[in-house]
Amino acid sequence: MEWDYGDYEGITTGQIREKIPDWSIWTHPCPNGETINDVAARADRVIAQVRGQESNVALFSHGHLLRVLAVRWLGFEPANGKHFQLGTSTLSILTHDRATPVIKTWNGPLITAACAVPWRQGSTP
Repeated sequence: MEWDYGDYEGITTGQIREKIPDWSIWTHPCPNGETINDVAARADRVIAQVRGQESNVALFSHGHLLRVLAVRWLGFEPANGKHFQLGTSTLSILTHDRATPVIKTWNGPLITAACAVPWRQGSTP
């Protein structure tokens, strides 16, 4: 589940900044929505569940939440997510280097079976 933007749902950053010039999701609240600490608490609960697993885990979500999840994985404050730009449909891998949480891959390209299919116009595999 993505960040609950409350009254700002469906409104662009530019539109919000017409009223609040320095507004950012990372520094300002969303009226009637989640705070950055609310989102971080959700990310922390996911991280606790993942760390309790003995095998790999795949997570799928939206950009802002994944950025908060990544910085919380590293032990950073949630607002540091502003420094982790994330593209659409990319692969990121969070892991450990011995006991230290690290990011192995960030914004990696997705490689799927469809990439290997010899496509022809008007055909599908």
